[in-house]
Amino acid sequence: MKNVEYLGNQSPEVVVEAYKTCKYSIDLSGRSPDYYGLHNRTTVEPMFFKCVSICYSTLANPHSHIPKESVWIVEKKTLAKDINNLIEDENE
Repeated sequence: MKNVEYLGNQSPEVVVEAYKTCKYSIDLSGRSPDYYGLHNRTTVEPMFFKCVSICYSTLANPHSHIPKESVWIVEKKTLAKDINNLIEDENE
């Protein structure tokens, strides 16, 4: 995809610098019922840098303390389409 860079495993310093320049961060954890409501740093950290966290609804309220309005909720079946729509729609 255009405007996408996969960083692989990087140090926390590199990740923070990426958050500062990115518009979106994608957290694809939380798909298994054992992990509903369990969120990791990749869900919350981007928000400190005005980077939108894209995630499944299982990582947001009522499953966790993260308000649904604070993240961009996507569904597994339409993940790519949802993300492409978000990237193309500047108003969103």
